[in-house]
Amino acid sequence: MQTIGEMLDGVARHQPDKTAIIFGDRHISYAELNRETNRIAHGLLSRGLTKGDRVLVFMQNSPEIVMSYFAIIKAGMTAVPLNALYKRDEITHIGTDTSARAIIAASDLWLRESEAITGLPDMETVIVVDTKEHPNVERLEDVISETDTLPESDADLDDIVFILYTSGTTGKPKGATQT
Repeated sequence: MQTIGEMLDGVARHQPDKTAIIFGDRHISYAELNRETNRIAHGLLSRGLTKGDRVLVFMQNSPEIVMSYFAIIKAGMTAVPLNALYKRDEITHIGTDTSARAIIAASDLWLRESEAITGLPDMETVIVVDTKEHPNVERLEDVISETDTLPESDADLDDIVFILYTSGTTGKPKGATQT
């Protein structure tokens, strides 16, 4: 069996020109998706993040959200999606509950909830997808590494790749792990 990162790497080698993502007029091949996710994964690792670290993903649907998920998983980390509609209380609860060390966010969502995000006890790395400059925040384009190969990893099939949170209708949202 293969990890999710190894699967994408294999598809990219066997069908590099096949379309992986269509977003409006933008078409991204498996080769491009794989190359960019590897570059982002290496960038995350170069920031001192390590296997098992939780990384929040806070953005609307876009190719970058897919790339971020794959990159986090390829780096051996755990992706924790945040709904773009979440407000301070949900972000604070999930970020604290998971001990998230990093976040990859859309610029508009970062601006709206920056106080909650920077107040998380374990938060060290804030990355925004858009090219707008923000103090104490890195732009995704500056995080991306030149290295586009699959990161070396001791990833295991039992590693947690996602923590998805329930809606919290009967109390605080609860995390469900996926391997």
